[in-house]
Parts: sequence; C-alpha cells; structure tokens
Amino acid sequence: NGRERFGAVGGGFGGLGQLYPENVDVVNYQMTVVTAFDPVPAWYQNARFYHIFVDRFNNGNADGHVNAPKENSFLYGRKTDRPMYIRGNDGEIIRWDFYGGNLTGIQQKLPLLAARGINALYLSPIFQARSNHRYDTGDYFAIDEVLGSLHDFKQFLAAAHQLGMHVILDGVFNHVGADSRYFNAVNEYSDVGAANSLDSPYASWFSFKRFPDDYNSWWGVKDLPAINKDNQDFHDFIAAKKGSVISYWTDLGVDGWRLDVADELMDDFIRQIRSTLDQFPERVLI
Repeated sequence: NGRERFGAVGGGFGGLGQLYPENVDVVNYQMTVVTAFDPVPAWYQNARFYHIFVDRFNNGNADGHVNAPKENSFLYGRKTDRPMYIRGNDGEIIRWDFYGGNLTGIQQKLPLLAARGINALYLSPIFQARSNHRYDTGDYFAIDEVLGSLHDFKQFLAAAHQLGMHVILDGVFNHVGADSRYFNAVNEYSDVGAANSLDSPYASWFSFKRFPDDYNSWWGVKDLPAINKDNQDFHDFIAAKKGSVISYWTDLGVDGWRLDVADELMDDFIRQIRSTLDQFPERVLI
C-alpha cells in the first residue's frame, strides 16, 4: 500500500532499526523527546564560522620573522615550504616546526574574512605551550609568545568585534603539557610542578603509577599528562565564577568555548563551566 514501517531490531528500547513489511511485525521502540528550551546567544543563530589553525594561518610581522622562537624548534624559511616533523628513534617529535602564524596575522586578514561572510572565528589553542598545535597547554593564563602578547590578543579581539565577528577559544581541560607550569617535567617553570614533588599544589591533579616518570596520560601520549577527571581543585581552577581560566578570558571579551574531548570530561565539570558562563548571557556558548 506504499507505506513503510520502521521498528527496532530484536526488541528493546533503542539501538538499530529496520523496515517491516506488516504492521503486526513491527517491534516498538522508545522515542525520547526533549522539551527543555535552552536558548543560545542571538549572534550564534546565524553565525558562519571559520576555523583557524593559528600557526599555519598568517604571519603578520613585516619582516616575516617568527615571534620568540622556542628552544630546539624548527622554523621554515618560506611559507611555501612543505611541513615536516623531525622525529626521534621511537617516533617522538624532537623538533616542533613553526611557520610563525600569529594574532597580528589573523587581525590583518579580518576584513577579507568579513567580506566573505565570515562572522565567527574558532581558533586553535592560543595559550602558552611547547608544540605548534598547543593542545599541550603550558600556562592557561598566558598567550603563547610565538602568537604575540596579551596586548596583541586584545587588539585582535577588539578588531574582530568591531567588524561584527565573534571569537571562540579552544579549551583543553582534559590534559596539559608535560612541560607545563602544572606538571613541569623538565623544569621549564620556576613553579614546583607535580613531576617535581608530590607536595606540589598541583600533585592532586595527576595520577602517578611510579613517581615521577610513570603517570596517566592522554591515550598514552607522555607529552600530555591526563588530569584526574573528578579533581575539584582543577575544576575550580578552570571554572570557578571568579579568578578562573573561563571567567578571566570570557571577561576579556571571548565569545564562547569549544571544549576539547568533551566526551572525556565529567558532566559535573561541564555543568560548572556552563554555570560560570551564565554570568555572560551573550557568551554562553560551549
């Protein structure tokens, strides 16, 4: 009769479904309908996003030089050079490569992006880190020197807002860098990190199997020590209503956050992030 019948496979309330030839054969399934209304910022409803991997986007320096080159890094001589990772015998990266894209470079391209209808930017991580991707956060309260300064960030943000654009940052809150202020495996910072002493104020953030070299890391990547998922001290550091990472950058004018590996974060932690962002009605975007 031209009708198609759809039901569950083998009973139950979810999972796979299939077509059935007759009504009497259909296995019922449960449909969940969410009636709660959770409004998003007005600007987001018609946003057209452009994602920028900052190091590879544009170097805004007149001489083309890289800002504050990192120790033992590999710098390309031309924008047209092909990327190459320099690895050790075990496949580990021993020289991070940089083209030198920076915040000034993004700011220079804002009129071009706006002319193409872009009104929202999602940036790859911009906080201090050792790598070019910066998912190995070194300091959540510092702009990576290769990208520029806090002043450069404020200038870029103001220019974007003046053009009606909104800026989303990448929040990496599941792990940090082994070289970070918080772990400090190679004594990059003057702080006492978790790898320096079990009496470190950051020690409870991490889990050691055998101190200091054997520890839980993100998918076994030793450059990325994993944060203990239920550590409330870390949650407050990131998302307390005052003085936290989220409140600091959002108060500066950041319009929203993309949460890295959000599926690996505790629901209560994400709720805390949301609660803090509720202080900024037009910036409640996760």
